[in-house]
Amino acid sequence: MTDELKALEINSTIETQRFLLAQIEQLTLIVSSRLVAEIILIERSQVLPLPFYNSVILGCYYHAGQILPLIATDRQLGIRTTSPTREILTIIRLSESAEHLAGVGLLVDKVLGSQSGDRLPAEIFDSDVYFPATEGDAPMKLFSPQLLSREIFVPLRWQAAT
Repeated sequence: MTDELKALEINSTIETQRFLLAQIEQLTLIVSSRLVAEIILIERSQVLPLPFYNSVILGCYYHAGQILPLIATDRQLGIRTTSPTREILTIIRLSESAEHLAGVGLLVDKVLGSQSGDRLPAEIFDSDVYFPATEGDAPMKLFSPQLLSREIFVPLRWQAAT
């Protein structure tokens, strides 16, 4: 199969695919619906912090018989460094299609809705962050499992001060 045919095949699947749109501060995060298992609203008090892990990991949450690691997506993207202060948190739980992130929850400010790929700017699939031409529109970033490395799940070693 030639490179042109591969590109056409990828573009046709993108056009027919659905994407979830979520907001983090001023950024719109675009997540393929294939990567989304469910959207969960949880109380902040139900999150168990994990102090000896990377600060990108907000903590974990017990849901439907499983422990879900929760990722502070804003920290990972370099948007915010503080902990969320909202009482109700919006979590996008990733599906098995997310490979090493299956079952992980992404913290977002809110879910905006969904759109088909043909309604999204084509540039979103070719660039790291897409900045729309008009000032009123928020920048967009396409989520991929490669944004989060496996190393964030490795506990940090505690060392006594000398």
